[in-house]
Amino acid sequence: MPEHLRSAVLLGAFAGLRIGEVCGLRIADVHFVRGVVYPKVQFKSMTETAAPLKTKCSAAPVSVSRDLTLLLSASVAEDGTDFVATDGCGAQGKNWDVERAFADAVEKVDGLPDGFRFHDLRRYFASVLIAGECE
Repeated sequence: MPEHLRSAVLLGAFAGLRIGEVCGLRIADVHFVRGVVYPKVQFKSMTETAAPLKTKCSAAPVSVSRDLTLLLSASVAEDGTDFVATDGCGAQGKNWDVERAFADAVEKVDGLPDGFRFHDLRRYFASVLIAGECE
């Protein structure tokens, strides 16, 4: 993944955020000290850059690991923008940019199932949570 979009993948896999939620996530929506992500809006299109979340439950705070918090912190410090996922030039990242970069990156990773897409990171996150409950 391009450097400016790596945080998008990490938030999908380790916070379970949808692609629109990742692209709508502002730095102010992350409590870096406590390690909590607070989704507030989602990116939908060029005319709807801050649309309501898909469901009420989507706004639930998500605890993230210290490692992820540090990676996110380093990522946003480099971009100097209001958004966690950017276009690499300081503007808000777009769903299709993340999807395109993700599809390109997936082709280079051995062992992933055919058709693996960004939303499958959310499923991965759910599986990790379920596995933790069963131990």
